[in-house]
Amino acid sequence: VDFGETAFYENEVMYEGHHLAVTFPHSDGKFVQLFKGENFECLAQGLKNIFEHVGKVPTVIRFDNMSTAVVRIQQDGERVLTDGFGRFMLHYRFQAEFCNPASGNEKGNVENKVGYSRRNAFVPVPTIPSFDEFNEKLWAWCEKDAQRLHYRHNIPIQELWKEDEKHLLKLPEYPYTVFRYAALTVS
Repeated sequence: VDFGETAFYENEVMYEGHHLAVTFPHSDGKFVQLFKGENFECLAQGLKNIFEHVGKVPTVIRFDNMSTAVVRIQQDGERVLTDGFGRFMLHYRFQAEFCNPASGNEKGNVENKVGYSRRNAFVPVPTIPSFDEFNEKLWAWCEKDAQRLHYRHNIPIQELWKEDEKHLLKLPEYPYTVFRYAALTVS
């Protein structure tokens, strides 16, 4: 899982947003969603959208040490997770693996897909009338792209994806509600 920067137009103004890319290295299948930010709510909503679109949840997901998920790295390498990310993981029952600090090479597959998505799904720079509508269109782009031949196996990505699907978890019975708690002081 990784975010990439993406330009888009909204109300004739250009913005730098972020697209969330989730890839499955075996099949080279990818799923992409666009957001204005890169905060916890965007991460959780993007993953939730992808899980619900796929109908299943990966058992293990590899992340870099994004601040939306990791508060700090302890001396023994253990990660202290943000409360929101910890709740999200428990709800969907996946395990998170984190890359070593400053080791982007450990998630090269998703780094490549972030760039590939930027060059292919976001060119020309899109105009976004509605993020929900645009993200729906991204599903169609992902499905069309899955018809390509896998770079190594020379068979369609969507055929390899069927093998990946067999190893995924069922969705939880109840959907996750993406939100953030905030403590406020009233004067």
